[in-house]
Amino acid sequence: MRWLLTAVLAATAILAVACRGGTDDTDSPTDPVADPEEPGDTASVDPSDAYFALDRVMDISIDIPVADWDTLRHQTRTLEDVFAEIEEFGLSRPFASIYTWFPATVTVDGETHTEVGVRKKGFVGSQSDTKPSLKLRFDKYVDDQLLGGVMKRMTLNNSVQDPSMVNTCLSYRVFAAAGSPASRCNFATVTVNGAALGLYVHVEEIKKPFLARHFDDNDGNVYEGNVSDFTPIYRGTIEKKTNEDEDDWSDIDAVVVALLDPSDAGLEALDEIVDLDRFLSFWATEVLIGHWDGYAGDRNNYWFYREPEGRFVFIPWGPDDTFHLRDDPNPFDEIAEPPPSVLALAAIANRLYNHPDWRTAYADRLKHILDTAWDEDELLAAVDEMAAIVAQHALADDRKAAASDTERVRKFILKRRGEILADLTPEPPEWPEPAAALPASAGSGSLEVAFETAWGTNASANPLQEGMVDTLMLNGSTVPAAVVSVLAGRADAEELALLPQIDDGASIAVLTLDDEGALNGMTLVLDMALLHAGAELSIGADLIAGGVWSIPPGEEAPDSFSPFTQGTLKLSSAGATGGAAITGTFTGTFG
Repeated sequence: MRWLLTAVLAATAILAVACRGGTDDTDSPTDPVADPEEPGDTASVDPSDAYFALDRVMDISIDIPVADWDTLRHQTRTLEDVFAEIEEFGLSRPFASIYTWFPATVTVDGETHTEVGVRKKGFVGSQSDTKPSLKLRFDKYVDDQLLGGVMKRMTLNNSVQDPSMVNTCLSYRVFAAAGSPASRCNFATVTVNGAALGLYVHVEEIKKPFLARHFDDNDGNVYEGNVSDFTPIYRGTIEKKTNEDEDDWSDIDAVVVALLDPSDAGLEALDEIVDLDRFLSFWATEVLIGHWDGYAGDRNNYWFYREPEGRFVFIPWGPDDTFHLRDDPNPFDEIAEPPPSVLALAAIANRLYNHPDWRTAYADRLKHILDTAWDEDELLAAVDEMAAIVAQHALADDRKAAASDTERVRKFILKRRGEILADLTPEPPEWPEPAAALPASAGSGSLEVAFETAWGTNASANPLQEGMVDTLMLNGSTVPAAVVSVLAGRADAEELALLPQIDDGASIAVLTLDDEGALNGMTLVLDMALLHAGAELSIGADLIAGGVWSIPPGEEAPDSFSPFTQGTLKLSSAGATGGAAITGTFTGTFG
């Protein structure tokens, strides 16, 4: 029951942040209509700038054993693979890495290096076995080997989702003009074993050098989001990219907890850990360029960084499917035809847009960026410059499609200002999906239960006919119920998300069905290693969590849930083999 896991994980996150003390950053403006911050000074000369100059189309030649190349290019992930991984593991962890590094000889503009690491890249939409997107790492097998003495890595995107090949570099240009830290970008032709693969988009990776160019301190935490968000369900897929050896997710948990608080205090707490003023600019720019597959519109393709003792700043990524609006819903949420002036699927954007002051601040920021960073003449000139590069360097078979698709970009630029301003008049539109919400609190109280059941009953075809209770007391009174059942068994992948430090867990649930058909109950999830006769486990001290809940008659989801704040589970018998007796008692308080 995903709703239950969501609520319990939220409670777990709240307790974790409370124990760790949350964030101590106090220098955080809370005025949602503050002027946007000026972008940092990134104009200083960087020796790697030459490798990202737009007028330099690099010539890259890769020589790699044929068998390695065939293996590399056929490594792939389909949408079916993504759903299968979610089915098996839920959203409790980042998606698996499926790509392998291979050594190759790489020549860039006449400079040759041997033993360069090469691998495929991409999540789903950019997959290709004929023109794969690639990562190059010059020091993968040879310490301190650098291209030109300055470049450790190169990221080469195949642009298969963007026939114009203009979207990515143009998007980063708009983000930078709007004040967001954005990757440098240009083009390169790629040849593998003598066969021309065509023109690629060369994009700066978000690594230490990037951070040093945009922030005062590059030793903070960097995270990447792929189908990820700051909610109990989606939090598990966020991937930590720096300081990975530090098992400290308190900054992420602080965002999750702040978003669960529907009051203005929740927004104030959110602004203490996320730079919401800079987020407004990032969010408005995603919308302006039609980045439907970014954070606000799809919980996807984004990075974010927190300097030590600082606040999160969002960083754009993967803007290859921009400068047009999708008419079909994305594969994870069925929201078709969003308003031209807003995307608010993701948790932070949704929370802000559903607050009147922040909605106004967002609309004002969008208008500000239209006035300061959306210069149609400059953008069209940039399109012409990039289109000329594509026309000269793309493979012949790709040039006609590129020229046609570039007209789509030009039309988008020319009409975008008008359609956004019209959509904001007389006031910003409603977002078609309501604010995401967890079940209401079930209140507070005490629960006492003595139960017996068997291992594996949580997979029963008749769950209301399993197990029995000897005692079931709520707030000191016996619970009236037409039916009482007890289920136990191995926790599924979503339940394991409650205890991310373990990979095997058990669940115990007591269900009651009253005369009117309402389903009420409690659920406990615990570390499998603790499931044994004689175990005595305490909420808050051991790896165990849970709560009480209620589902109205005829409904599939609860209208209330409250986590256990304290309690003790005692098991007199327990075992993890089919049919093994599970008996014990639980006494706790919730709310």
